Amino acid sequence: MNGTPAWARLAGNATATRKFLRQTGSGTVSALPAWDTLLAGDIPAHAHDAAIAAGAVLVSSKVLVTRLAAAGLRRPKHLHRPPIAEVEG
Repeated sequence: MNGTPAWARLAGNATATRKFLRQTGSGTVSALPAWDTLLAGDIPAHAHDAAIAAGAVLVSSKVLVTRLAAAGLRRPKHLHRPPIAEVEG
C-alpha cells in the first residue's frame, strides 16, 4: 500500500457564516482541508499597503456588493445555480 489517500468529498459549509478552506501541515505531511473563518491575522499587514499602492480602493461592504453585482460576479440567492458538477443529467 502506498501513502496516497483515497479521494473523499468535503462537506459544504452549512452555516450562515462565510468560511474559507484552510489547510495546514507539518512541513512534510499535509493535513486535511477544513472550513474555517478568516481572521485578521491571516492577512499580513504589509499586504494592505501593497494593495493600496497597486490601486485598491477602500469601500464599504454595500459598495462592494453593488460593484460585484454590476460586474455579474454576484447573484441574488433566488438566482443561484449549483456548480456544473452537481447538475444531474
